[in-house]
Amino acid sequence: MNKPDKPFVIGQMDIARMDHPQRRTRRTMQASAVICILLLTGTVAYRWLAPGVPRIAADRLWIDSVRFGDFERTVRGTGVLTPKVQRWLTAQSMATVERIVAQPGTRVRADDVVMEMSNPELQDQLITARSALTAALSDEISKRLTLEGQVMDLESSLATLRSDHGYTRLQAEREAKLLDMKLISDLQHMQTRQKLEALTEQLRIGGRRLAGLRRNVAEQVEAGKARIEQLRQAVEQRERQADALRVRAGIDGVVQSIEATEGKQVAVGAPLGLIVQTSPLQARLSVPEAQAKDIVPGMKALIDLRSATFVGHIARVAPGVQNAAVEVLVEPDGPLPAEARPELGITGTVRIDRIANVMTIPRPPEARPDSTGSLYRLDSDNRAERVSVRYGRASSDRIEIVSGLKQGDRIVLSNLSDWNNPLAFRLQ
Repeated sequence: MNKPDKPFVIGQMDIARMDHPQRRTRRTMQASAVICILLLTGTVAYRWLAPGVPRIAADRLWIDSVRFGDFERTVRGTGVLTPKVQRWLTAQSMATVERIVAQPGTRVRADDVVMEMSNPELQDQLITARSALTAALSDEISKRLTLEGQVMDLESSLATLRSDHGYTRLQAEREAKLLDMKLISDLQHMQTRQKLEALTEQLRIGGRRLAGLRRNVAEQVEAGKARIEQLRQAVEQRERQADALRVRAGIDGVVQSIEATEGKQVAVGAPLGLIVQTSPLQARLSVPEAQAKDIVPGMKALIDLRSATFVGHIARVAPGVQNAAVEVLVEPDGPLPAEARPELGITGTVRIDRIANVMTIPRPPEARPDSTGSLYRLDSDNRAERVSVRYGRASSDRIEIVSGLKQGDRIVLSNLSDWNNPLAFRLQ
């Protein structure tokens, strides 16, 4: 039995603790904080360590951003400077190159000999053609004399016939008077009249023969002239071919190239060399066909010679396409730099127009105007996700963004085919 002066132990355990609710609340808050930290850590760890999201070094990628402002559309092409005046030297006949007189880089005048060639057969043909012309001239002279003699003989016969006809006509008139006076017989007068009629018919036929002979002579003379002219042209052709064995420059300029070598036999029409005039020059650009559709004559172009530049304008745009490119001819607007020379490699930039207040990015290699594509957009954690974008107008180095991105977005412009084009990746 317990003593009354000692407290009952069980009663001491039932005393209420006033701090228990505060402690429970504090523990709940601590547990919630720990859970939040664990969730955040898990989310971050998942984003960093998620399966299938590769890591790519930033220095291996082309990264840029979306810009807003004026957009100058340009088209770029490559080409060479070409002379406005040039002349290809070609072989006029089959020949052998004997000597090259002027080497590339030599300044020549139009009558200067650039190359000497030989063709013995051509010399023989020239001698034969000259002989044929001389013989034809002699034959023509002989034939003309013969024909003129025939005409003269017929004219002489007609003259005699006219004399007889005149005498007979006078005799017939005199006999007509005598017949009225009964001094001659009717038979004699009838014979005279028949002779007059015969002479009249002979004169008529003789006149027709003379006219026909003269026409025949004229035709044979013309035929002879034509034959002589044909032979003369043959001689002139052979002479030109023989003279062409001494190949002349044809224009004042510089020997750009020599296509033949000494001792080589060349065929008719084979190129022998190129003569160019170093001034004036023009730029010949090759522009990709997809970018050339907006180029028209009159547009300005900047030509880069690597060590100097000059401004020109589009003079001509080729109507056709060759090797997926369009040829564009640029005329300089002023004097050319001292570095300019024929066949110098150049780069040209053609200014199309200027568009105000648009979003643009550097043009990716696969981007096409007015089409849809995909790019990788970077967030603040350097995680890139693929997004769909709509392209608009394009330049040689930039392209308009119609939708899919906003100003300031960082984007990856590299081709990620080496990484199998993932849906997302992370920079490292």
